[in-house]
Amino acid sequence: MRLKEIMLQMVITREGRKHNEDFQSARTDLILASALQHLGEGYREIDSGVYQSQDGKRQFRMTDKDLTATKPHVHFETTQGPNGGKRGKSYHVGIID
Repeated sequence: MRLKEIMLQMVITREGRKHNEDFQSARTDLILASALQHLGEGYREIDSGVYQSQDGKRQFRMTDKDLTATKPHVHFETTQGPNGGKRGKSYHVGIID
């Protein structure tokens, strides 16, 4: 599934639900490829396991805590405000291999 399809599914799934929403699982290779698309060129690591797009409007998180959780997962996120700042929406994607 491509990032646009993943993001569309996230939006559909999120309607009427809490801020952080588990919506589906994906293979590691697909998650990483989607993260690169989500972030775009010029992304940077702003904290351990937290990556932000060059314009600061999108983030991808895969911290040690997320990866070693009972249900390992990552986060595709949007941010609000100039050059990022406050987190907007966060979508959990479970990891399957």
